[in-house]
Amino acid sequence: MGAPPILQDVWQERQRRWGKEDNAYTYENGNAPLPRVDVFVYRASDDTKMTTFATIGVAQRPMQDSSRAELHCAVRGMVPRDQEAAIATELANLACFPWSPGVERPLDWGQTLGLSNEMPGFPGCSAVFLSGPFTNEGWSWMDAGGEKVRVINVVPITAAERAQASQSSPLDFIVDLMSRVDIFSPRP
Repeated sequence: MGAPPILQDVWQERQRRWGKEDNAYTYENGNAPLPRVDVFVYRASDDTKMTTFATIGVAQRPMQDSSRAELHCAVRGMVPRDQEAAIATELANLACFPWSPGVERPLDWGQTLGLSNEMPGFPGCSAVFLSGPFTNEGWSWMDAGGEKVRVINVVPITAAERAQASQSSPLDFIVDLMSRVDIFSPRP
């Protein structure tokens, strides 16, 4: 059986914007909240200095507020294959967050979420900040068969950065953070 039409539209939109993926990881969850999540990897190249991870699967099920989303996570440079697989697994786990027992809240821009371990490749980052686009030209929504699918950027953050995020508006937090550190690289 093929993918639901909304996921086919998400995949086609990514193909139009980014071309063919370099790798993909598939997580089939059986009775879990999402029957399947794929994480596509677009590796850094001479043209694109970032490795980008992108989920397909979250949008197949509306979240509690009826919204739909997919996750993106960018890492500066090439990512070792073992780390690539670990980041993909972390994103697949985050994809199921809205339907986790006792959570019952949608993923949205401006949220922080704790991780059970550090984000692979980001020592000291045991949480993530969910961001909208980083620039005015950034990708915020995909049109998928008449449905709007929010693009949520996953930014690994430290405990101190998470505390800072709780004390300021999401926009002020991400602007300040980006002015101080390279959010796409491990913290010094």
